[in-house]
Amino acid sequence: SFRGGLAQTVSVSGCFFAAISGSSAATTAALGSTMIGELEKKNYSREWATGIVASSGVVGIVIPPSITLVVYGVIADTSIGDLFVGGLIPGIMMGLAMMMVSWYLAKKNGIEAEGSFSVKAVLISFKDSFFALMTPVIIIGGIYGGIFTPTEAAAVAAVYGVFVGFFIYKELKFKDFPKIIFQAVTGTTLIMFLVGAANVFGWVITNLQIPQQVASFVVSITSSPIVFLLAMNVLLLFIGTLVNASAAVVILTPIFLP
Repeated sequence: SFRGGLAQTVSVSGCFFAAISGSSAATTAALGSTMIGELEKKNYSREWATGIVASSGVVGIVIPPSITLVVYGVIADTSIGDLFVGGLIPGIMMGLAMMMVSWYLAKKNGIEAEGSFSVKAVLISFKDSFFALMTPVIIIGGIYGGIFTPTEAAAVAAVYGVFVGFFIYKELKFKDFPKIIFQAVTGTTLIMFLVGAANVFGWVITNLQIPQQVASFVVSITSSPIVFLLAMNVLLLFIGTLVNASAAVVILTPIFLP
């Protein structure tokens, strides 16, 4: 077994959910609702649990199908398929990097590995979770195979999840539906409120032309490609604290791409 194994599981799960949702907010919400409590039970601090879930959610806009990559492809007139291919390896590298950090922090904080690695246990777990693991396969295969759009994939995944829960794992009951729907509405409302507020704020600073002014300053300070890229990354880090990724892409791509 690995030190920080549960935190590393969150990182891997982030990659899987990213391939399902294409959204950082959705990936973070899905992981946070199930994993933060489990991490705290295993002696992870709430700060660490929140950090690893939020970091894993970031992969949602890198691993395809990514909403942000679609937005960039439209704005920059670039092949979205090529962008999806280009995002896969960096997304996996991000997941691996977060796993390494989790291992280091677990070692530093004295969190011991639980149990021992067993091929038999892995095979049994794979057998038990096979139908659940088929969810990203159906979604990604359906999207790339041209069977349905990413939006339609969400509906297919929901129907498939209900079917599996009712008839295969038999953990879902009709009496559970009101609670499930209420939780889904509550979680979605919180996320969309944050996204909506970010969009309003983005509209305000866009009308004040703050990103354009800062970007123009970055472009003017150097002629070195390397220094320019470093300065652009610092700017994107700053802009990312103010505006959501898709809005930042819409605002800054026409400035930086030329």
